[in-house]
Amino acid sequence: MATASRPSLEEVCSLIAQNQPLEFRLSTELLFKILKNVLDAPAEPKYRSIKRCSKAFSENLAIAKGAVRFLRAVGWSEEGEADSTTLVLPPSADLELLGRGKDALKALVKQRAAADAEARRVQDELSAEKLRELKRVSQQNTAKRDSAREKERQRLLEGIQIDRDDLVRQRDPNNIH
Repeated sequence: MATASRPSLEEVCSLIAQNQPLEFRLSTELLFKILKNVLDAPAEPKYRSIKRCSKAFSENLAIAKGAVRFLRAVGWSEEGEADSTTLVLPPSADLELLGRGKDALKALVKQRAAADAEARRVQDELSAEKLRELKRVSQQNTAKRDSAREKERQRLLEGIQIDRDDLVRQRDPNNIH
């Protein structure tokens, strides 16, 4: 049950979903790993604490909207102050809640992948349409250019023919000017 200090999984997942692709991937991968480690070895103390000053935390969770709130939603709490703050999962933590959190992350990643795939499909369709339009315009331009060249060729041939006819008339002894 969500309390004022414990946000709901739905709420934190919607926050995580708002992250840019890189932050989304980094945060969901680490959150999943954290939950998997605890679920695989629930009695192992090293999997039940995360130092905020750690490189993994600062590069993967601190940068992402909703990542710390997600940990709170599945039972983690903060201990210490300033640089020594640590997120801790108490021994009495609800492992079922951690499992639901892990499932929620899986669903969120699948949902994001589907949305990304759909966005790529739409972008590919738009790109294909632009390419078709560019080909059509290129064909029109080629046809205009070829038509203009043919007209110029015909004009030159007509000029050559006129010059030949004039030359023949000039050489014709019966033609007197």
